[in-house]
Amino acid sequence: MRLDDAEALFDSADHDGAIYLAGYAVECALKACIAKQTQQYEFPDKEVVLKSYSHTLTDLVKLAGPGLNVAYDARVGADVVFNRDWILVRHWHEDDRYRSGASGGEARDFVAAVRRIVAWIQVYW
Repeated sequence: MRLDDAEALFDSADHDGAIYLAGYAVECALKACIAKQTQQYEFPDKEVVLKSYSHTLTDLVKLAGPGLNVAYDARVGADVVFNRDWILVRHWHEDDRYRSGASGGEARDFVAAVRRIVAWIQVYW
């Protein structure tokens, strides 16, 4: 949903808003992977729960489960497009909501990178 919202913002020339919400799409996808590791009625590991409150995408990748971690390590080393996308997206932070001045090209590239990354993450949730 956040990615669709980001694309709507991009289409209305709200480039800063598009980047902000697109970044949340990656965060939500990673948190879905983290949540999937806990079964219904299971009491989750406290350390994982506390670390899950992060908005830092690189930290969330580490928590997202062994399947995603192994795939991430392999993909970063072998897929030039994925690596470029991750370099663009990995520094997103929730404080980007205060950002201003993003160009249309910057927002277009960011949202496109997020769409590819989220599609990849979806395999693991």
